[in-house]
Amino acid sequence: MKTLLRLIVVLIVLAAGLYLGRNFIARHSIEVGVTEMTGFPLKIGSLDLALAQSRIAVRDLSLLNPSEFKEPVFVEMPELTVDYDAGSMLGGTPHLTSLIVDLKRIVIVRTKDGGSNAMKLKGMLGGGGGGKSHYKVDTLRLKLGTVELYDYKMGNPMKKSIPLNLDETYRNFTDATDINRLVLLTVLRKAGLPDIGIDMGQLAGSLGNITNAAGETVKNLTDTLSKSGAGAADTLKKTGKGLFDSIKAMVPPVPSK
Repeated sequence: MKTLLRLIVVLIVLAAGLYLGRNFIARHSIEVGVTEMTGFPLKIGSLDLALAQSRIAVRDLSLLNPSEFKEPVFVEMPELTVDYDAGSMLGGTPHLTSLIVDLKRIVIVRTKDGGSNAMKLKGMLGGGGGGKSHYKVDTLRLKLGTVELYDYKMGNPMKKSIPLNLDETYRNFTDATDINRLVLLTVLRKAGLPDIGIDMGQLAGSLGNITNAAGETVKNLTDTLSKSGAGAADTLKKTGKGLFDSIKAMVPPVPSK
């Protein structure tokens, strides 16, 4: 009987230790998992698993670039807050009732061969929708601060900083890659970047019935924008001016160190 009691005490102590250390364990596991899955190192300032409130709060998240890119930081995210239905996590489709993604800064790096860190991350995250739903999100609040472009395609780097200061709400997520694609699509739509190797129409094709706060389907908005952009591109071709040349003319080169 004494042995059994000792075993129970040990189990209680271990369980208490795991519970008290759950935030550290979860933070470390996520950092390692994302880094190994994508090749982009992830650093998290703090993570709070508020089990009683069915909430996960992440603060000061940084997604770093692989060593092949000269700029160290890809994404700075001060806040990632998730509210979820605890029962849905036990089986079936996980249900997130609310998701807040606060992106303070996104750094797009375009390389000499025309590729980019955004293109590389998109490839690591896999293809688009059409498959079985992996989760459901009722509401996503997406904040986008500043997009920075470092362009090495012409050799000497050019830098452009684009303040967006967006705060938009979306609904009806049902595919595991929708949020990643929506962020990329929003950056491409709003920031007016040159070609970074990502097709905007392809991104929009996997967004399904995601709507904005006004009830407008994001895919339909993108289709309209793409058609307008195609007409503008034809005009630029006829006048002998490309989008990249326009940006190059407006932005001075970054002085070499």
